[in-house]
Amino acid sequence: VSAMEVVTEEFPVNKPTTKPTKTYVSIDQLFDNNKQWAEKHTSRNPEFFRELAAQQKPHILWIGCSDARVPSNQIIKLKPGQVFTHRNIANVVTHTDLNCLSVLSYAVEVLQVKHIIVCGHYGCGGVMAAEGNKQFGLIDNWLRHIKDVYNNNRAAIEERPQGKERTDLLVELNVARSVANVCYTTIVQNAWAKGQELDVQGWTYSIEDGLIRSLGIKISGTHQLDDIFVFENILNQTVLESHSLRSSTLGISSSSTQEERTSLIEKLNQINHETDETSPLYHLKHSAGAPRARRESLSESHTRTAKNLNKRATTGC
Repeated sequence: VSAMEVVTEEFPVNKPTTKPTKTYVSIDQLFDNNKQWAEKHTSRNPEFFRELAAQQKPHILWIGCSDARVPSNQIIKLKPGQVFTHRNIANVVTHTDLNCLSVLSYAVEVLQVKHIIVCGHYGCGGVMAAEGNKQFGLIDNWLRHIKDVYNNNRAAIEERPQGKERTDLLVELNVARSVANVCYTTIVQNAWAKGQELDVQGWTYSIEDGLIRSLGIKISGTHQLDDIFVFENILNQTVLESHSLRSSTLGISSSSTQEERTSLIEKLNQINHETDETSPLYHLKHSAGAPRARRESLSESHTRTAKNLNKRATTGC
């Protein structure tokens, strides 16, 4: 029996206890399942758990939804120890969630992961709840973050027919918002400033066909962010690196005479950063995200959404 078939018994207040609609697996059965699972791995590799216990060096931080139908390791076919995971209702990342930020800090600063993947899923109950006006209790405060995304993109969302199409777009925009919030943290920006190899990507997963889809969002440095979200020391470093690169290109060096340096600096100051799409300064002034050539292609059904997702991811949805 797989974990997907495990359900929780309910004990409604002032109502008779009813039988679960799905096959219930007892707690004792879970221990038996675990034993079978462990034996299966050790039969294939007797050293499996010893090797697993000796180190944890995943290259991926997965930020996903708590939905039991979206298990990160299984859907990308990776073994235990290969994915560091944080999950919450509707894969929301906010700058006030110390739980998520602590996971992010450990993943980036200690494990030094190379990829952060924010993965939403179509048919997300949290997103659907945020679309409506019904009260659910404490979770309403959490869903406010998704309602803000809806409100900030109301025109684009309400262009679509009510129902699945609107919900799917909100799922994608919610992923874009969370990708942006990951990138706006000092944790990620300091890693980039140190030269650490790290990118942040936005994906979605469909429970209906089991497939992952890239939203074409891939942020790998502060040059892809609006400068209002880049911290001063990092922003200054980006500018200095840009000037240093151009100085090198123009031939400025410590051995240059003062006249040569003055002449070359004048040329440097005349360079039009507005038309140079390779310049970090260009991206600081044009916050639409990565150049089109660096975006991943999307399925035809997501093409229109993709045109705006990078912009929304980097300009605040």
